[in-house]
Amino acid sequence: MPKVKEPPCRQFPHLRLIEASAGSGKTHALSRQYVEYLLSETAPHRQLSNLLAITFTNNAAREMKERILEWLKRLALEPQGGMMDEIQPRLGRDRKALSAAARAMVAAVLEHYTDFQVQTIDSFTNRLARASARELGFRPEFEITTSHSELIDYALALMASEIGPGRDPELTGIMDEFLELLEATGGKYPWDPMAAMRKSFAGLLEIEAKETGQFAFSDQRQAKKRSLQRLAAILAEIKAYAQRHGLVFDGHPKLAEALAKEDAGTILGWTSYGGGRTPIVKDAQESKEKKDLVDGSKAIWAETEEVVAELAVAHALAGYAAYSLPYGRFKEHLETAKRRRGQHHIGDIAKRLAESLSREMVPEIYLKLGARLSHYLIDEFQDTDSAQWRGLTPLLIEALATDGSAFLVGDLKQAIYMFRKADYRIMMGLKQEVEGRTPRRWLPASVADRSQVENLGHNYRSGQVIVEYAEETFRKILPDLIAQGRFGADLSGLTGYRQETCKENLGRGYVEVRHIQKLPREIGDPDQGKSPVRSAILEIVRDVLGRGYGRQDIAILAGTNWELEQAIDWLTQEGIAA
Repeated sequence: MPKVKEPPCRQFPHLRLIEASAGSGKTHALSRQYVEYLLSETAPHRQLSNLLAITFTNNAAREMKERILEWLKRLALEPQGGMMDEIQPRLGRDRKALSAAARAMVAAVLEHYTDFQVQTIDSFTNRLARASARELGFRPEFEITTSHSELIDYALALMASEIGPGRDPELTGIMDEFLELLEATGGKYPWDPMAAMRKSFAGLLEIEAKETGQFAFSDQRQAKKRSLQRLAAILAEIKAYAQRHGLVFDGHPKLAEALAKEDAGTILGWTSYGGGRTPIVKDAQESKEKKDLVDGSKAIWAETEEVVAELAVAHALAGYAAYSLPYGRFKEHLETAKRRRGQHHIGDIAKRLAESLSREMVPEIYLKLGARLSHYLIDEFQDTDSAQWRGLTPLLIEALATDGSAFLVGDLKQAIYMFRKADYRIMMGLKQEVEGRTPRRWLPASVADRSQVENLGHNYRSGQVIVEYAEETFRKILPDLIAQGRFGADLSGLTGYRQETCKENLGRGYVEVRHIQKLPREIGDPDQGKSPVRSAILEIVRDVLGRGYGRQDIAILAGTNWELEQAIDWLTQEGIAA
């Protein structure tokens, strides 16, 4: 008989990229896959020490460990149970033998618990760094801190001690120029320059920690000035257009004033960043004949889209131009602070590893781990940043070049940590390579025909009504808003959202959408009961509590911290603990 070819995910090496929307059972899939490796008769290198599962939070790591142990215990004690029914066909082993193997594995986990490797990406990175401290230039017993605060304060104190008459003339000159440039680029004069630098430098360090390079500042003052001049010219063109065609022009005095003052922040608020407001041009008699002419003025204003984009970039970069002067000296003092205190920020670790690897200097620990670790399971793959990914890449490549595997689980729609430099493009790029839509850049040739993208298509958490509402929002409403220009392009696949409801949740769930006219902050006092939002929140919360739900079942989401604080105040005033 001809030999039946195994599916790609059953051959080794292989790579599986799992798309897992919210509520689709990704932790279940990860823990089951981990157990399958341990209990398989055919998977190579299936000992506990050959597996590594990576998560992004301690809670997620703890939950995955609990799930894995639950799988093993249930399989050991309930050979006829639901978990056995699910996994036995996948492994193709006799139930009795599988139950015995699970019992043996429970004992192995307890005896060799340090080999039970389910940990956060930060924990794993720190493990690599401690084993490679000398190669990476760290002290052997360095301390890891999760906050830059103390190191920044120490470095700024060192800087301050060198500023002033009779001290470091170069640094003193830099600080004088910093204050002058800060005012020239629209910043307020800081009466405490160190406090201003502390805040900005902390943000810059957080971003740098996620990249392998360093900040390269550029002076954008002239680019900003050119953009403002182009906007003023467009506004003048609209005014002339209105006069030629006998239309009434309301140029918004505040906008004209902002252009005269070169106040980019106010201008950006009036243009596309403020909802696309257009200087009003209208027909005094409101005749239909001139409607096309009025629309023509809007077409002229549409030319600002490109200019506003350029202004936004120039304005943002110009704001940091002043800080480029002292930042280099600050970084020197920061390294001194790290050496003296024997401390390194957690972000330094992945960055230093990635920089070392980019210079083709592979630390010895990589060689040891590469020889031992064969199977990698990564949770929340969409939240990986470039430095973390570069640190993991050599190990993954080694595993996939032999007979290992990678099981990567993520959801591009949940890529919400871009503010801390998580790079969803890593997952998106790999997905496109696996699907053959782009040339292979990362995907090793060894798994080019043994890689696949899978989708966990069912939602086990939410009722059918909620799932269908989410699908309508993302597949129908969002594309319309994008087409209207109210949102940018869909980069993470939100408009492709689709989930099926599990049988237990068919017909369940409730969704109600209310549109409430908010009162401006200056009208009335929300604390005195005049806010429609306050009334709606209290009404809904009281209704839900009155129907037997607990406070732990209720979540209130808001767009700003101010709104959340207001909601908490309202609830507290009514004796409802929040």
